[in-house]
Amino acid sequence: MRAVSFYDATSGLFTDGATILVADDQATASLIPPAGCVALDGNYDALSQKVDIPTGTVVPYIPASPGADYVWDVPTLRWILSPTAQAAANAKAAVLVAIAQLEAGQGRALREAAIGTPGAVARLQAIDAQIEALRPTLTATS
Repeated sequence: MRAVSFYDATSGLFTDGATILVADDQATASLIPPAGCVALDGNYDALSQKVDIPTGTVVPYIPASPGADYVWDVPTLRWILSPTAQAAANAKAAVLVAIAQLEAGQGRALREAAIGTPGAVARLQAIDAQIEALRPTLTATS
């Protein structure tokens, strides 16, 4: 069993997800690469490797950054959120969880308000006030 990968004959970029496993040389010989691509023995990472067209060797490759909030992580060979951007994303997620928990807890107050239980509307207003207090932090962490 061996792996065969495909790369673009012009750019040298591996086609993402186009590594296939073949059982033997006869199966390898019958492979038809995608249009404009070349087959190469081996399993390569399309996000961190490419073929140097003049030499035909596989070389390290860093794709374009997905945005200003990303940094190249050498151990994983991937773009990841910068520590600042990750902290902001974590803070936003925590606020969204807090809001979801408050909203999940309003069912009883809603039912009691619907049947006229004294104090139920005040409890709903208190929950709403807590949610409203959290909302500005969402725009601050976006």
